[in-house]
Amino acid sequence: MYRTKNRTKNLCFVFGALAVLAFVLPEEAWGQPYAPVPPRPHQSRYGYRHRVHGYVGGQLMGMGIIRQRLEDGGVGYLGPGGGFGLFGGIRLGPYVALEANWTYTGHNESWEEHGSRVVGIDFLQIQTLTADFKFHIPTYGRFEPFVQAGAGFSFMGVTGCEYCSDYIFQSGGTWSLGGGGDFWLGPWLSLGGRLLYRGIYFTENEFGGSQKVDDNFIHGISFDFNAKIHF
Repeated sequence: MYRTKNRTKNLCFVFGALAVLAFVLPEEAWGQPYAPVPPRPHQSRYGYRHRVHGYVGGQLMGMGIIRQRLEDGGVGYLGPGGGFGLFGGIRLGPYVALEANWTYTGHNESWEEHGSRVVGIDFLQIQTLTADFKFHIPTYGRFEPFVQAGAGFSFMGVTGCEYCSDYIFQSGGTWSLGGGGDFWLGPWLSLGGRLLYRGIYFTENEFGGSQKVDDNFIHGISFDFNAKIHF
């Protein structure tokens, strides 16, 4: 008998609590279906590099000459070299970046005889200024590869020339194609490297008032190690 009374009191308490809730809660809350919370999308802990941002950097580089062809069919006189460069660009999102590059490489001549005369050059240097398109392959780790292509302007400077006083020996167009990768140390700093094919076409040029240099087509491979600051 005592248990029956306790059960009756408990039931009265439950029904009373439900009546209070029905009075307090708005009518819309009773008819609203249950909506499960959608799962959070996967986010890379290195997602900061995929943001739109600018960057600047510098590089140490080397350049090997695969082939140099002159208009008259003779072999070239440009040897391998090394140098440095500066660059800056803007990353437009996870995939695309636009970049401007300036490079300087110094070269020794690989031979002295040019046709029937001696070139007599102590030191050659090539400078290039290019606009480049980069396509990044997004990853979720610190390393991120990319491919790169660009085109621009170049000129060859000369010192120690016995037959000329002009500083600009030849000038012309240049283009490059290749790829590389970046290793991110944090949101503001990355280290990287790249390997590029470089083509340079120097047009015919007269210098010193009497001497002439034929068209000059250079095929080369460059490699560099660089550091970038992102902002």
